Amino acid sequence: MSTFIIPIIVVFATQILKLSVDGVKGNLVFRNLFLEYGGMPSAHSALVTSLTTVVALNDGFYSAGFGISLIFSFIIIRDAFTLRKYLGEEGVVVNQIISSLPKEEQKKYPLLPVKVGHTVKQVLAGIAWGFGLTLILSFLFL
Repeated sequence: MSTFIIPIIVVFATQILKLSVDGVKGNLVFRNLFLEYGGMPSAHSALVTSLTTVVALNDGFYSAGFGISLIFSFIIIRDAFTLRKYLGEEGVVVNQIISSLPKEEQKKYPLLPVKVGHTVKQVLAGIAWGFGLTLILSFLFL
């Protein structure tokens, strides 16, 4: 049960932390709690790090579950700061193209989100936060 609960607690705590960081920056928008990608720290990185850590603690480093979750984590983390970053950059270009269209045409195309990916610093912060919080929660639940 803790294999499921701890990562869920970690991702919720990460989103609240991310909202707090945005608030310190003067960009506090509650709808961003679960509707916006990107930001500090990376919730995706924290979630998969937490899952991998819990599996390692429960099943051991040589278990199939740990191997699967570790590979899954590498894929998610890599996508967080590469593929999704590129999607955000492409979103900027597409939005510029849409903005250059006549007003009637612009209404046909929604603007794309541009804060989609993460910086390496945001990903590393998510990994550290996910690992540390998981260790703390593991002492409570395991």
